[in-house]
Amino acid sequence: MPVDLHYICKQGENFKWLGDEVFETGNWTATDQLAALVMDGGRIFVHTAQKEPAWHGGTLIDVRAAPEPEADRKIFRYRRDFDFKVTCPVVWSQQRAIAYWIGGRMQLVTRQEYLQAFGTDRERMKGIRAVSS
Repeated sequence: MPVDLHYICKQGENFKWLGDEVFETGNWTATDQLAALVMDGGRIFVHTAQKEPAWHGGTLIDVRAAPEPEADRKIFRYRRDFDFKVTCPVVWSQQRAIAYWIGGRMQLVTRQEYLQAFGTDRERMKGIRAVSS
């Protein structure tokens, strides 16, 4: 189920417009496991600073490995389709934050707790959703 990704990226840098409200990020840090989780309705939010509202974002529609020599990084493709100007509700880790929410209760869990409880098995994750962050 959806997971919200928040990244720091200065306006106009490391992303490109592909047309029809579709955009693509630069080569950003993400594991294969995280990439698999976010592709089930996940969203991406792009901020200039940790405490600032996002200046861009949307629903993720694709993720792929970056070209060599940065193949351990990911390129996210997303569609701008909601009000993305929100502030991240979780603690940042350098230039990235990940919001995992259980049910509709606003109960924040860590990535480790999320994966322990639900893994990446989509059938077991049906009760999970990301709350607007």
